[in-house]
Amino acid sequence: MDLAKRSFRTRLRVGLTETYVSLLPYLPIPLELHRRLMLADSNRRVASGGWSYLDDISEAHRHGVVAAFCTYFTDTSRRVLDVGCGAGTLLRHLACGEYTGIDVAPEQIGKALRTHGHAGRFLIADANTFQPEGMLDAIVFNESLYYMPEPMRQVERYCRFLAPGGILVLCMFETNVARHIWRAMRATGMSERTRVKLVNENGFISIAKAFSDRPVPV
Repeated sequence: MDLAKRSFRTRLRVGLTETYVSLLPYLPIPLELHRRLMLADSNRRVASGGWSYLDDISEAHRHGVVAAFCTYFTDTSRRVLDVGCGAGTLLRHLACGEYTGIDVAPEQIGKALRTHGHAGRFLIADANTFQPEGMLDAIVFNESLYYMPEPMRQVERYCRFLAPGGILVLCMFETNVARHIWRAMRATGMSERTRVKLVNENGFISIAKAFSDRPVPV
């Protein structure tokens, strides 16, 4: 009986989670309120170590896809900026000539330095005001852009540092904020080079896309 109850509770939890996930991109939450709720959740995770699951195998497909975009569209000497890098997990999947990761959370940068400091540069920095040094071949916002108060303003600002033929990589969990950002990207004039839909074991969906100023080959 106890086993049957646990099985029922598991199925109920999974069903409720799947329903919530399917509705999340369409919930009529004001954009700024939605962003603030997400940011508050992120801050709690940073304080409690709740982002540690990003190192698990369940998230490897997302990091792998983002890294594959960089590898496919740029050469081996690529200079990569990872905006909102967290603990630097992306670098585990990425070969590049020069990697810089920035994050506003000292705890995350500290972990990144301990784990990946030999392979890249990690800086405590506010992504809203950070100024890259020189031109970049790939600028990555891996589940980070929708935490910014003016995401499209930041896209425009960072893209000024893209080298000719460089790419902007965006990966976002499907929320109301993300839907608005994807729509706004269509008005930038950048070419969408490729996209991938990702689903984790809990049914949460992310979309990864690569953009550049070059036209999409016919």
